[in-house]
Amino acid sequence: MTLQAFPGWRLVAGLAASAALFGLYARGGLFFPLGFIALVPWLLALEHTRTVRGALASGVGFSVLFGLAVFAWFGVAVGDYVGIGAPIGLLALVVAAPLLQVQIVVFALVRHVVGRHHGPVARALAGAAAWVATEWLWPKLLGDSLGHGVHPSAWLRQVADIAGVAGITFLLLLVNEALALAVTRRGTHRGAWLRPLGTAVTIVAVMLAYGASRNAAFNAPTPGATPVRIGLVQANITHYERLREEIGAYETVRLVLDTHYAMTREAVQQR
Repeated sequence: MTLQAFPGWRLVAGLAASAALFGLYARGGLFFPLGFIALVPWLLALEHTRTVRGALASGVGFSVLFGLAVFAWFGVAVGDYVGIGAPIGLLALVVAAPLLQVQIVVFALVRHVVGRHHGPVARALAGAAAWVATEWLWPKLLGDSLGHGVHPSAWLRQVADIAGVAGITFLLLLVNEALALAVTRRGTHRGAWLRPLGTAVTIVAVMLAYGASRNAAFNAPTPGATPVRIGLVQANITHYERLREEIGAYETVRLVLDTHYAMTREAVQQR
């Protein structure tokens, strides 16, 4: 029996593949290029969604898998901090995922509705606009956005000085849309799939070119400038209530402050 025997296999595979790619993308480092392709499997699966209800279900499902792949650490941390345990913390994350990542649900719905009446260009622009607009309007607990993932690239992140992180997110979504369209059209004549592929390459090239020029300007020596070194410390002390019960409120405050003072002193001494 093949996968084609199961009607929802494309959706399940697309959801799982995109969630896995975003899980790697969120790790940063050398994984930042995945931001340009991570949505493609899910977008290809959405091509087989015929109803608004199906688009809604797909958006909700992906918000859950996205939350588990990218923010599982948050669910574990909440469960550990509150004292309800990691499994309950993860369960709470799953239940809250459609609200924590509501932009995914809105994106799926807007993209589907616009796609029924307009072409792929309007669908891509409407979906990307809905995504970033929802992130701007909806109070997000962690303030996350796809654009944060390109931070490891000194060139790509420079685009934020034009339109902020939302601008980078918008461009990432357009590149994913263009690549998904190219894959969808791969069996047609060459121009049909080369145009969206060329669009994706052009967007990335422009981002890199702008970032390279800005990075060069930042690194140019400035006569008389004095460099500033900044150090950040984090004590990673948790379970304040437990500490207060064990050693008292005063000693808990002293522990937190003394730890940060010591770490700051060490950072200054080690430069």
